[in-house]
Amino acid sequence: MRHALALLGAVVLLLASGCQAPSAPVTVVRVIALNDFHGHLESPGPFAASFGVPPAGRRASGGADYLAGHIARLRAGQAH
Repeated sequence: MRHALALLGAVVLLLASGCQAPSAPVTVVRVIALNDFHGHLESPGPFAASFGVPPAGRRASGGADYLAGHIARLRAGQAH
């Protein structure tokens, strides 16, 4: 019974909040997050996924500088 009342209350609140027109413009926010960086500040070197490329032509990937560049590309042109 308690769960039914909680669900009913949530539905009423959702319906009541949808009845009003928004008074402020909507702000779109992009969240950029990372997990498990673990202090890998330097690139570990070329990844093994580039087997089709000769070792001399493989580019180093990863590390703090790669991550900073990738985040800068994601943030480019975004207000928030």
